[in-house]
Amino acid sequence: MDKIPSNEIVSRAVRTLQLQAEIVQGFLAANAKENGRRPESAHSAPHGNGAAPGQMLSIGGINTKWGRRLYISFQSNGQTLKFFGSRKQLAEAIVGAGFPNLAERLDEGKQLNVGCRIVTKPSEDGKYINVEQVLPTDTPRPQQRQW
Repeated sequence: MDKIPSNEIVSRAVRTLQLQAEIVQGFLAANAKENGRRPESAHSAPHGNGAAPGQMLSIGGINTKWGRRLYISFQSNGQTLKFFGSRKQLAEAIVGAGFPNLAERLDEGKQLNVGCRIVTKPSEDGKYINVEQVLPTDTPRPQQRQW
């Protein structure tokens, strides 16, 4: 029996959890309920520029009719959302959120777990809400003391 490398186990577990989250979100959306209330739209944000607070979770990949596509998964307003793109586009999104050190190596399964703000839009077929733009959080960074 072949031994599976630990990084492959972690990668499979992350993909399984992401799939589970997508199934649950699909079920909730189909029933128009989330804890007894209608889910808020991720693009109905309190910020003037249309950006909603979010959490950048991880790098994932999915097989599509165009081949394997990478994405960044996000959590915002109780929804799991995706930002699809090339490695360069994903890196630019991570840098745009203010985390250039996390953009150096983008592999499927890489955990990010950082706060940001996101602007969303519906997919072309209207079935999904996708992340269109990633911005840094509104939280000001601590100021350095000048002596």
